[in-house]
Amino acid sequence: MRNYRSLHRVIAVALATVLAVVLAACSGGSSSSSATSDIFKLGTTEQASSLNPLMAGNGFDLMLWRTIYPQLVTYDENLEPAPALAQSWTWSKDKKTLTFELADGATWSDGEALTAEDAAWTIKTLLKYSDGATATAASYIAGVSGAKALSDTELEVDFSSPQADALGNMAYSFFILPEHVYKKYATGDGSKLLSFTNQDDTVTAGPFDLESWSTDFVLTSANPDYWGTGPKIAGYGVQYYSSDDSLTSALTAGDIDGVRIPSANVIEAAEDDSNLVVNTTASLGYYTIEVNVSDNKKAHRELLDPKVREAMDMAIDRKTILEQAFLGYGSTGVGPVTSASNYTDTSLTGTTFDIDAANKILDDAGYTMGSDGIRMADGHEMSYEFNFPSTMRGPGDRAFAILKKDWAKIGIEVTAKYIDSAANFADIFGTNNTYDTFDLGFWDWIALPPEPGFILSVQTCAALGGYNDTGYCNKKYDALFAKQATTTNAAARQKILDQMQQMIYDERGLMVMTEAPATDIHAQGWDGIVLTGLQAYELPNTWLSIHKTDS
Repeated sequence: MRNYRSLHRVIAVALATVLAVVLAACSGGSSSSSATSDIFKLGTTEQASSLNPLMAGNGFDLMLWRTIYPQLVTYDENLEPAPALAQSWTWSKDKKTLTFELADGATWSDGEALTAEDAAWTIKTLLKYSDGATATAASYIAGVSGAKALSDTELEVDFSSPQADALGNMAYSFFILPEHVYKKYATGDGSKLLSFTNQDDTVTAGPFDLESWSTDFVLTSANPDYWGTGPKIAGYGVQYYSSDDSLTSALTAGDIDGVRIPSANVIEAAEDDSNLVVNTTASLGYYTIEVNVSDNKKAHRELLDPKVREAMDMAIDRKTILEQAFLGYGSTGVGPVTSASNYTDTSLTGTTFDIDAANKILDDAGYTMGSDGIRMADGHEMSYEFNFPSTMRGPGDRAFAILKKDWAKIGIEVTAKYIDSAANFADIFGTNNTYDTFDLGFWDWIALPPEPGFILSVQTCAALGGYNDTGYCNKKYDALFAKQATTTNAAARQKILDQMQQMIYDERGLMVMTEAPATDIHAQGWDGIVLTGLQAYELPNTWLSIHKTDS
């Protein structure tokens, strides 16, 4: 058996040693003891996948990119757009032109000047290849029609129509590229932009420089030439762990200082350790039951009956699922725009658990109980395959046991169909994306960006065969979605968003069980960690403010 504890200590020592050498080189050969102690060591169970911000990066990638690449805007602790490279911005009267004032004197890590021309070139390149190579990156500048540098520090961005979520989307995942590095790849169909790994002599311009990168281990150091207020630590490292057990062992042994997006099991272990600090708040993530509501569904069409779905919703014991399956971490759920969001419909209070009322709904609708305790619908039993993606194992197993027992009390039988998460969407989509076979199942989501546009777009007709996980397609909903995107008055837009959230709730194709918690776990002796609905380490705020305490 591998000695994980010994391995973790080797990693921790190696991280500090490597960074000490790096810091000594950067400072002409002198490094203080505080320099090596002020390295924050983060553990994660997600591997890095790319250093190219044009790729569809995962959460680990985005966390890293936000600390090494420049962004026009970022998020503050309230998940509102805040200055980054852009120190300020102004909208034109018609809300179709946005002018940014950028920081003066910014440079890339290779010494080249970082100017508005880099930002303009990046935007124009994303637009040029938006139907192909840059489709993912271009989605974060939706509605942009062009850009130009008015000077080294002034950038003008034009929109085809007013965009209510423009700044929020940019804050999440729009990264400025160094034109002098990427330009030679922006040829033909743009495919070379994606094949460029950016792993050799990576040119950056964030608060941290990149020192070492692999899928399992990342090392950074504070950028001494950063154009803004720099970090308070000498650097940070991130180590991948293949399981919660190995991560927990490293944490309790003191080999890492914090955990990125910990599971309920890791949180529970950390709360029992006096050397660790655990803080939680509401997050943008949630766990849901999804029911196929597409009229293309061939079998078990009783699931298209709103009364059936209403009864099923009433027979979900969310409080018990939260306490027993998710160990009490998080909160009961209502809809896809969670309580952590600035855009949630606060009038929605959720469904009350009531087995008797659920049975009455089904009785009144004519679904008779069979002798074996399973109801009948159109001559067949109300017995369904329940998709169980791999990302839901563990807590999901406990949740399914509770759900199966309670649904049996209303005459509905479900059998788990275990499926790889990567294959789950294809199974939901069915034949030629017609949603013809799927019944229902678990899924987990995190509503990113914090702007609600993406998570609400999942239920649009345009998302069928893409991210739409219920087969829902409603032209009225689509019209509201289009309207909210161009409604720049905040109060007026919120009314539209509330209408959309009410429609999703009433449809009950998407039944949110629980909201996941945002959790910060860190070792005693560290402070300045900013916990938001986007977790603790996902935004630059934490990496700029985190520091050692006097104790």
